[in-house]
Amino acid sequence: MAKKDEQVFAISTAAPSLADQQKIRHRKYLISMTLRIICFSAALFTEGGWRWFFFVGAAVFPWVAVVVANAGVESGIRRRSSAVVLENGRELL
Repeated sequence: MAKKDEQVFAISTAAPSLADQQKIRHRKYLISMTLRIICFSAALFTEGGWRWFFFVGAAVFPWVAVVVANAGVESGIRRRSSAVVLENGRELL
């Protein structure tokens, strides 16, 4: 526990936990697949060019869902780490 006059440093470059990463990926995948269902349903109830637009969207969204769910978390994890030097000369990495 830190004393009143002692400064406390937070480690902000630490990666999110595996459970947090999985929650984020699951949420992104769920949103993308929900959009796919909406596109497929809209394709059933529209005519003309819009029908084909929605069918293409329903066919492409599974790929988009996987790419977004897997790439989105990793881009947020890769941050620069920096050392914090305390007054007594010790270094926190």
